[in-house]
Amino acid sequence: MDTKPLELEAESLIQHELIKYNFNLVKPTFDKEGADLIIIDDAKSKFTKTLKVQCKGRTLSGNSVRVEIPTTYVDEGFVVFIYIKQENFNNQLFVFFYDDILRWNISGNKYAISISRSQINNNELSYFLFSGDKAKLIRDTLIKSEIKKYTTVLVDLNYLNDAVAKTIEIYKDIYPDRELQKPSFNNAVKCILELYDHFKIEGKSINCHIFSYNEESPLVVTSNKIETDTGYTVKIYREEAEDIVAFEMLDHLHRIVNSENVILVSNDELFDSELELLIDKGVEVTMILYSSRNGRNIYAKNKWGDIVYPLAQAMGLERHEW
Repeated sequence: MDTKPLELEAESLIQHELIKYNFNLVKPTFDKEGADLIIIDDAKSKFTKTLKVQCKGRTLSGNSVRVEIPTTYVDEGFVVFIYIKQENFNNQLFVFFYDDILRWNISGNKYAISISRSQINNNELSYFLFSGDKAKLIRDTLIKSEIKKYTTVLVDLNYLNDAVAKTIEIYKDIYPDRELQKPSFNNAVKCILELYDHFKIEGKSINCHIFSYNEESPLVVTSNKIETDTGYTVKIYREEAEDIVAFEMLDHLHRIVNSENVILVSNDELFDSELELLIDKGVEVTMILYSSRNGRNIYAKNKWGDIVYPLAQAMGLERHEW
């Protein structure tokens, strides 16, 4: 049975209820540790507190329904809503917090709860029904949460492919007898981070999103994770653009406006005016660009780094050879 329509119905209802209580919401475009929605404390702040919200929908056509959540998703900043739909339209919306979920059964590496028709009819779960009091508890939980630090890398794959080809040309002229290695995507991004990610904070999360439009890339993605020499794990996500890649990247950039540090690997002039606006909001965006002599198209007043240097490192050149 296809549960996707019910999941979308549940998410739409939950989003409506949260907005009614003046919560700021963003919808992640990737799997952010089980979050279907993210509640943010201050939409205009560079740093903000967040809560992850998972939305579950179940149709109660028999005696009971079951909901499972991976244990790795659950922490003090995680809230799950369960929307129960019944044939008599006596639909229910429950909300469970960290301490509630810890009381569920454990099945393998998942927390599990069963909700029965008799429990609903006998009001045994009334404590968990979403209400104004629960909205206040969500607000209190948000205020108590820690500000989480993220670095997000957004990569225009076409630009990165061109940059690799251009870097090979540059250094073939300088070192005609050297055999330069064409780097993997993973190694290229690893070197970009080592040179230009200046936020060295313990426990920080790093996500890398590759944007392309029906493109076969000569750069091989060797795995969906990168381990940096500084001890961070980078999760890699593929984003197939349905339109102009820069538009898709801009949309994603606005969704993660509260990330601590954004590294944008693109040379599309469409970013220029948008980046100037983000500077006014205090958003940290580091551009990875060509230098002017190599064809730079973006001149917004952001921090920037020359893309040739990390690619040269990824090709096997030593720092003094750049």
